[in-house]
Parts: sequence; C-alpha cells; structure tokens
Amino acid sequence: NERGGGIYNVRGLLTISSSTISGNRSNTQSGGGILNHQSSGTIINSYILGNISGNSGAVGGGGIFNETNSSLTIVSSTISGNRGGKGGGILNNRSTLILSNSFLSMNYVAGGLPRGGGIYSTGNGSSASLIIQNSTISLNSASYRGGAIYNKNNSTFTISSSSLAGNISNDEGGGIFNSLSSGTFINSTLSG
Repeated sequence: NERGGGIYNVRGLLTISSSTISGNRSNTQSGGGILNHQSSGTIINSYILGNISGNSGAVGGGGIFNETNSSLTIVSSTISGNRGGKGGGILNNRSTLILSNSFLSMNYVAGGLPRGGGIYSTGNGSSASLIIQNSTISLNSASYRGGAIYNKNNSTFTISSSSLAGNISNDEGGGIFNSLSSGTFINSTLSG
C-alpha cells in the first residue's frame, strides 16, 4: 500500500479495541500501521508494533499518521518498535492526538533529517494539539532532533502525570524539541 499500510481510514469513524496492528508497511507514503485522514478514531487496549512508513522508513508516521483535521484518542495501548522519517511512533499533522494511560517505546526515525522518534506533531500552516496523560514515553530515538517528541509550527502540547525517560537525539532535544509552539508540563518527569 502507498499509504496506511495496515489501515487507511478516510472521512470515517474508526474504533480499534483489544487488537494488534503489526508488521505493516506503507511503501511510498505515510502511515505504516494506520493512516487516519479527516477522521475520528479511538484505539483501546491495543498494540501497534513494528510498522514502517516508506521503503526506507524515511516517510512519516511509522506506527500511525493522524492528519488533516482528524482526532485520534489512544487509551491503554502500546506503540512500540515502529519506524519512520518524521514520527517513528506517531505523526500528528494539523490534528488532535490524545495519548492516555499508554506506552510509547523503542520507536525511531531514520532518513534525511529525521525528527520525532516517538511523536512528531505540527500545525503545518494550521494548528495541532497533543495531549499526553498518565503515559510513559521511553527509549525512543532520533538521529536528528526530538528523541521523544518533536513539536513545531503552532502545535500545542500538554503533558501531565507522565514519564519521558531514556529517549535519545543525536542533535537537539533528546526528550522534547519544541519550535514556534507552546507546551505545558505538569506533574511529570523528564530523565535521561
């Protein structure tokens, strides 16, 4: 598949519960595991594992690509071992992403100027919202910027009661790289 290697949800309502989305690939575009486009989605008690966006992993959203006025809520789930060029775990573009009581771990980005090992969120000419609560983001890596999170261009993030630990960037922002955006960090830990 060119986009959404496992699931491509367009202008729809998607619910994934007690499921595993693993080993999928989007050949030339974004969303190795799931692509959620102009849609609303909920993922509950599920696993998004080992998905790849692009043949070289250089395109966005290895696990999930949430784009263009979409809303995605992830609850009590694990997103791990996914690979992309922007957002190894999740790429959130001009959309709203909520991560609650979940684990985001060991995702990574590769390719030219790879950013956001765990999550890449951008308003990209509009706006985006990233809400993380009661979650763990750990051991994600980026060979450029934003080991855990790369947040830019009018993307507002709020992180509460969560842990960011052991994430790595070879350039800037091992934990969080934030540019031209605002963020709030509440009752949370950020450690190497």
